[in-house]
Amino acid sequence: TLMMYSQITKHAGATIEDLFTPEFYSRCVRDVYPNISISAVPVQNPTERAGEYGIIHTAEEAVDRRQGERFERWRVAEVLSDRICEAPGMIEEETVDRFEKLFYEINLATGTDKPASGRIDQV
Repeated sequence: TLMMYSQITKHAGATIEDLFTPEFYSRCVRDVYPNISISAVPVQNPTERAGEYGIIHTAEEAVDRRQGERFERWRVAEVLSDRICEAPGMIEEETVDRFEKLFYEINLATGTDKPASGRIDQV
């Protein structure tokens, strides 16, 4: 079974980063790359990005526009991980719901009957 992140987010070209809210992910990007305004990056024509709309592509474009810098996905992932470990209760409900749906779908695909948390009401 093949599952795409876009099935959870309802956005073409989604990546795992799109399971987080844009505001939360943008704050993590700014922690790694100060003075970056992700929202200021214009959305390109879909054909220019081969249909990729995810926040990772927007962040990459914003950082890569700065002379001499390249976007390093792992650095932002490290900040995400730290924030989740330090204050798991600060993660938005929308993000929790998306990850629950993802794990629910994985459980279905692997033959596991029940989601671990038992919180899924609708998928």
